[in-house]
Amino acid sequence: MLEVTLRLARDQRPRIRYPELQRAVAELGRLDAVAPGDAVRLVREAVLALRRRKSMVLDPEDPNTRSAGSFFTNPVVSAAAFADLQRRWKDIPRFQRTEA
Repeated sequence: MLEVTLRLARDQRPRIRYPELQRAVAELGRLDAVAPGDAVRLVREAVLALRRRKSMVLDPEDPNTRSAGSFFTNPVVSAAAFADLQRRWKDIPRFQRTEA
C-alpha cells in the first residue's frame, strides 16, 4: 500500500526550480508582485503555455497533441559519483551539463 499526504498552503507563493518554467513565468509577470493565489494562477498559465508550445495540451486545432509530456529533469551528480556509477555500469549514458 502506498499513501501520500500533501500539505498545501494558501498563503505561500510557488517555488519554481525548473529553469524553463522560471523563464516562462517571468514572461508573464513577477510572482513576488502578486498575491499568492494569483501567483499560483500565473504558474498554471505558464505551464499550460509551455505545454501548448510542445503540443502537450489536448487541442482539436493542433494535430500534434499526442504527448502526455513531463517536467522531469535529469539528475546532476558529482564527478566522483558518476565515476562510481561508471565502474558499476560500463555503458551508462552521460550528458554534459551546459550552463545557460
